[in-house]
Amino acid sequence: MDDKTYVQNAIKTAASPDGFKHRFNETRMDRLKGVTEQFVLFAGDLDGIKKTHVYGKNNIDQLESGRMGSSLTNEQGNLIHGLLGIMTEAGELGEILIKGVEKVDKVNLQEEIGDIMWYIALICNTYGFDLGEIKKRNIDKLAARYPNLFTEQDALNRNLDTERKILES
Repeated sequence: MDDKTYVQNAIKTAASPDGFKHRFNETRMDRLKGVTEQFVLFAGDLDGIKKTHVYGKNNIDQLESGRMGSSLTNEQGNLIHGLLGIMTEAGELGEILIKGVEKVDKVNLQEEIGDIMWYIALICNTYGFDLGEIKKRNIDKLAARYPNLFTEQDALNRNLDTERKILES
């Protein structure tokens, strides 16, 4: 599935922005920002782990780094690298939320999305996944979940067996 088609199909299942307006009052936005700040701190810690164990930065106890690294296959190492990368980049996206969604730096937003896509590509390449097929199955799953566009009822009452069968097909 090409990217444009994926985006067009994906947004059909997005929650209505009108729902955000009545749910995210000032108090809830403050709470969201507070939790996001904690997430960004954790993502920073994960970034430190990634830089130490994947990129070899920061001097830490050689026994600690050698013990884990020596038993990993390249596949496992790439998976860890990809997962840590996605989580740390998600933290950088969280910083955008903390700064305020009314003043988004679109260049930085695109950069962070691109970084996440790089880590996704690393994982896909490692396991021989076809990204187009992943996107197609994702849209098929969402179409089963939300047959008539997004509804809160459908979001809360998912048929996980049906969704799993679609993902396994």
